[in-house]
Amino acid sequence: MILLAVYAISVFSSSYVGRSLERKIFEEEKRLFGGMVKISIIGNLAKLIGFGVGDLIFSIPLSIYIFLSFILFLVMASVNVEHGFSYSKASMAGKTKVNSLFLLLFVGLISSIPILWIPSLVERFNEAGMIKLSFIPFVLPGIMNILFLRYLKDRIWSKYIPLFYFILTVFFMVIYYVDVSLIFQVIVLSTIITLGVSINVYINTIFLQKNKTRDKRELMQLINVVTSVSTLLFSFFAMYTFLTVHLMLLINATLSLFIFVFFARIRGEDE
Repeated sequence: MILLAVYAISVFSSSYVGRSLERKIFEEEKRLFGGMVKISIIGNLAKLIGFGVGDLIFSIPLSIYIFLSFILFLVMASVNVEHGFSYSKASMAGKTKVNSLFLLLFVGLISSIPILWIPSLVERFNEAGMIKLSFIPFVLPGIMNILFLRYLKDRIWSKYIPLFYFILTVFFMVIYYVDVSLIFQVIVLSTIITLGVSINVYINTIFLQKNKTRDKRELMQLINVVTSVSTLLFSFFAMYTFLTVHLMLLINATLSLFIFVFFARIRGEDE
């Protein structure tokens, strides 16, 4: 119970600080897309660090873990992330209607791919007696994401990225059932995840553009909630039927093709 309480406090405090720091990034960046890219890069770096730290947590006694979590909470609580915050302005912004909710649906779907497919490949590494290399499906997508997003940061997003995503997804669904090297499968899936993250970033940018009157912290938190709920639901379905992961790939491939065809209608102004 103590561990759950500390975890809940850490989640809420880190979420508050994280959303506020994200808003500061948007204020510093000249382009909204550039800000979204920077936030995504930081998020991927955090995940890579988290995988490394996760290997050490098992060897840390619970009392020390709780103490470190408490220190982390104090550090976050001492960070001054707000200036001139007004509850009246926040309540007024919350009453306005959220536009383009269908974009959030796509974000939730495409964000669930890594959570569902990486464990499947890790299991295959274990079956092939390559468990020592099972870290590759976790680490490689993160590294590729950071490099590709860094490349995109100061450039115009290409409408052909969804088309490449569609082609690679269909290709992966074929080689998954063929006697192809696991390393090659991981590389293809990592590329799919990387392209998916870039699509995700662009769709999020459009969503923010279409809701300019709302607080960006609220919008970013809404995106995170939709992504988390979507991942939870599909992970639950995947426990009972393995077809869920293949269905997810098929849905995302179809949606990416839809974005490519109707790109001119959904794109936003590049700030």
